[in-house]
Amino acid sequence: TVSDEEDPIVSCAGLTAAITTSAGGTGDCQGQYTWTIPAIFDNCGVINYSVTYENPDGTVDGPNDALVYTPENSANGMPTATRNFNVGETTVTYYLEDAAGHTNSCSFTVTVTDNEDPTWVNCPQGETFTIGADGDCSNGVIWSIPVPEDNCGVTSLTETSAGGPFHGEPLVPGTYEIEYTAADAAGNDATCSFTIVVEDDANPLLVCQDDLTIDTDPGVCTWEVPAGALSPLLAVDNCPGYELTHEINNSGLGVIGVVPAGTLLGLGLNTIEYTLTDDGNNSVTCSFTVTVEDNEDPEILNCPADPDPICGSGPVSWVAPTADDNCGIASFSSNYDPNDVFPVGSTEVTYTAIDNSGNTVTCTFTVVVHPVPTPA
Repeated sequence: TVSDEEDPIVSCAGLTAAITTSAGGTGDCQGQYTWTIPAIFDNCGVINYSVTYENPDGTVDGPNDALVYTPENSANGMPTATRNFNVGETTVTYYLEDAAGHTNSCSFTVTVTDNEDPTWVNCPQGETFTIGADGDCSNGVIWSIPVPEDNCGVTSLTETSAGGPFHGEPLVPGTYEIEYTAADAAGNDATCSFTIVVEDDANPLLVCQDDLTIDTDPGVCTWEVPAGALSPLLAVDNCPGYELTHEINNSGLGVIGVVPAGTLLGLGLNTIEYTLTDDGNNSVTCSFTVTVEDNEDPEILNCPADPDPICGSGPVSWVAPTADDNCGIASFSSNYDPNDVFPVGSTEVTYTAIDNSGNTVTCTFTVVVHPVPTPA
């Protein structure tokens, strides 16, 4: 009687990594890491080779087949794997088992730190705004508080103007340096600074921000406006009693106030126009555009694993995957269909999804056809 007494072999040596959120250019609170899938060996063959991920929040993804495509592990039978890891430490464990029940495993860690500074949606960085003041009126300036964004979330927004003035304080004629500082949980920060010059001038002043290009929100074909993100950079008159209205996409309907939080802007070019009118019926207007772009890739659902090899050329069946996209699928195609006849050898089947903005994603698997043995 011959029995297998040897354990399978696997090693994760050299795979531990420390990366930053900027790795891979994911644009979110993750870092992308690519590694060589550990090679395995067993004298009698491996029946199970899987991988699990213990995430920084304690949740576990897997086990997944170490060599089969999943949304978390895009190895797809290739010698490398790529994954987007959350901030913190993730433990990756490979496990294998042979036909005799012998097992082995190895692990390595991927540590992701956030090295990306917050950014500003509407900061008038370095600009100077001149406003009018009149001796017959009390002078007060209310500017739009800059709105920060961060890949891992903004934890604080503070006006850090040296010695003031602070938002809402009356200003007499003079020059004022205004500064705001935004910080995230990792201690990364960014400042927004601009200058306000108060002059003795009775004309109202309305300043819009520059044209803006922004991505659709995840999973939808619109962008939801954050509070204050589309407000004028400056709206002021030397005397009280003025009224600010806004209009979106030349609707002809002037709405009092700024564009409110929660407003949905659709894909493409959107025009925002503000009008400031004082009690003397003097009015000024300014406008800017918000271009909403779809840069979110389509998703292919239920991409098949490699089917079992067949012997001799013939039809091969699988359940066809489906495609989905936040802004709609323009085309979904494949080079082979279920139940097509495949020749002897290895054939790669590729499904390709393209959305209405031209973003593309593919999934592949391999069909293996062995030749029919020649009778002895």
